[in-house]
Amino acid sequence: MNLLELLFGKSAKLQDTLDKDIDLQEALDKDIESAKALAREMAVPAVECIPQPDRISTRIDESRFGGWPAWPKGSGLPVGANKNPMIFLAQINFADAPPLAGYPDTGLLQFFVSDDDLFGCEFPSKNQEGFRTVFHTSSDGLELSDPYKGAQLEFSPFQDEDLHANGLVIEFEERIAQPSGEDYRIAKLTDFWWKKYERRGHSIAAKVVERLHSVDTFFEDLAGQNSAGMYFGGHPRFTQQDIRSNDKLTEYTCVIMQFGMPYKMMWGDAGEACFLITEADLRARRFENVIFNWDCS
Repeated sequence: MNLLELLFGKSAKLQDTLDKDIDLQEALDKDIESAKALAREMAVPAVECIPQPDRISTRIDESRFGGWPAWPKGSGLPVGANKNPMIFLAQINFADAPPLAGYPDTGLLQFFVSDDDLFGCEFPSKNQEGFRTVFHTSSDGLELSDPYKGAQLEFSPFQDEDLHANGLVIEFEERIAQPSGEDYRIAKLTDFWWKKYERRGHSIAAKVVERLHSVDTFFEDLAGQNSAGMYFGGHPRFTQQDIRSNDKLTEYTCVIMQFGMPYKMMWGDAGEACFLITEADLRARRFENVIFNWDCS
């Protein structure tokens, strides 16, 4: 039985494991190696999206960070509950990006959030409430459209107002993404360990803390290899807790966009924003079935 089966299988199996009387040091060593093996199993491909600060995007269907979206002629752009125009964050032209299994190989995917102090987020938001993810299967019939039309924006994750008008070309780079210690599966693993070793008494606490600290360091080092900016694929990042620790959200395993701290963007106080989808909805291109969340330190 591997770790994921143990952690997310039947509770009886977990209890049986907790009751085993095994040597502490041997158990700790085994668990540390199991955690590292789990991390290697969880490494997945990702595509980093890199805004080019000296290249203004002008092509309608170009992958861009900020600026104006490609939008159907004559159609209204998204607005928030406050009737203010939503803020256009980025669009990805999958035909320009490296292929990634399960993701489109053509079409434009766009991201919008509300112009309010929480960027429309309900932590997390679902059902396109407070945000929009829009997928165009082709650029036919689209034109560059000003989403603001002179409106005065009150809140924006962009730290440079010029990005509302002049989007930057996005270049792509393939990467291998590592899980972080905030991943709900890793968090459940460490919680499992605490329950396991607490049954043996408080006298072992210092030794367990020392070894678990080495695991935290291991995952921090792994996560340090990941992109600090924008990407799709890979694993989501969270400044605080993985929202998928809620059992109702565990199927949202696919990142369609992570906004970290790339060129002139800020989510709260050094925060992160992510847009997640289930594997089934991704393959069916149901981009309306997305959850949006951001958090900060």
